Amino acid sequence: MPPQLAYGRGSGNTPGADSAANHTDPLGRLGSALEEMTTTNELHREVHDFECAECGSLTYVDDHASGDRICDSCGLVAEAHAIDEHSEWRTFNDSDRPGADMNRVGGPVNNLLSNGGIGSTVIGKATKGDAGGLVQTLQRVGNTGGPDRAIIAAQGTINRLADNLGLTRNIKDCATELFKRALDAGLVKGRSHSAFCLGAIMHSCRINNLGRSFEEVSKVSDQCTKKAMTKAFKTMQTNVLTAQERVLTVGAHPADYMVRLCNQLGLGAQHQKACQDFYENAVPRGGKERSGSLAGIRPWDSRSPPSVTGAILYIVSSLFLAAGKSDVKVPISEISNTVGTSAQTIKSTVKDLQADFAVLLPSWIASPQQVEKMIEDGYGGSE
Repeated sequence: MPPQLAYGRGSGNTPGADSAANHTDPLGRLGSALEEMTTTNELHREVHDFECAECGSLTYVDDHASGDRICDSCGLVAEAHAIDEHSEWRTFNDSDRPGADMNRVGGPVNNLLSNGGIGSTVIGKATKGDAGGLVQTLQRVGNTGGPDRAIIAAQGTINRLADNLGLTRNIKDCATELFKRALDAGLVKGRSHSAFCLGAIMHSCRINNLGRSFEEVSKVSDQCTKKAMTKAFKTMQTNVLTAQERVLTVGAHPADYMVRLCNQLGLGAQHQKACQDFYENAVPRGGKERSGSLAGIRPWDSRSPPSVTGAILYIVSSLFLAAGKSDVKVPISEISNTVGTSAQTIKSTVKDLQADFAVLLPSWIASPQQVEKMIEDGYGGSE
């Protein structure tokens, strides 16, 4: 169809039907028409790299409502029935919010899949001949075939395991990406997918500075052992992670677990800070050597991290109670169940730390007299 003039489209806008004054001023009528369209439709003036066939202008008006591209100078319709690439529909709840995303059509794009997660769905099937089987085969291979099948299955497993651990979306996405790297490197073939999913979750937690132990992560799955998860973790650490990520996943300091453990025991922010400072005094970060009276090998160095963690939680909670800074009394049995070690082991570790309280305990927690009172009272007698 040859190009038309914007003021010449339709039976009611022909030059013969207009008055003589309007017929002698077509550009004036074009301006009025564009002005009227601006009040009802969304118009955009843009400069393009092709010239108008009538006047040579490079400025066009795009009318997305009708799909026309009109020359801003002479009114020539350079393109008709253009495809509108904007949102198909929008939500009115977000229309008044600045920076709102109006593109709400279709599912999210998954960059980990080969086709971005956008597949074709064949509805129905043929009833005659072999066409029905062909349709089913194309449907199965096109949507869930190839390497994407393992990624989709692993993503579902990671989301389920992460939900059991109470992890956030960014931890899940990072773990799925790490699993994809291991799959592309050929490390998962012939091995337990559950072990690599747990290993990816463990790496993701450490990369995002979130303290989780191997014991805790391995308990959420009954399809692999802690030993298999640890082996997958080390394999990914050597062959999948970048140099920067490898530094972050060397090992989390036990003090990083204090916030979560204190929350489980009902202890507040002051308890969390005190436990972290206490632990960093007892076991410095980064393998640094202790100085002063703490230099050399100390009795608690032979204790496991859960034992030292439980002892510090027991000491700090008892000291806050003795100093009158808190009325929360945490029984040692509850601490034992939380950290996963026996109450007798916690008491033995407390005796190892007790000789160095003057150096280990942060000075802001309590006075030396209050510390002595706590020891005399037997740590509040919280059994």
